[in-house]
Amino acid sequence: MFAPNSQFQIFLTFNFLLLFFLSLNNVQITQAMSTITAISKDQIACEMCTTCENPCQPILPPSPPPPSP
Repeated sequence: MFAPNSQFQIFLTFNFLLLFFLSLNNVQITQAMSTITAISKDQIACEMCTTCENPCQPILPPSPPPPSP
């Protein structure tokens, strides 16, 4: 049928192509999950990210001090 060397080459080619297509699919999944949009019951869009603790209701920084006279 096939020589042992050609079977090994077919095996390597198949594995390379499989890994290549899986890596392409992984990139698409990662890009799709990098930004998730949530909508509350009031239909207000909220951008979610993996580094934010509470992205829909961010904690505002303290107000600056009043200017000196």
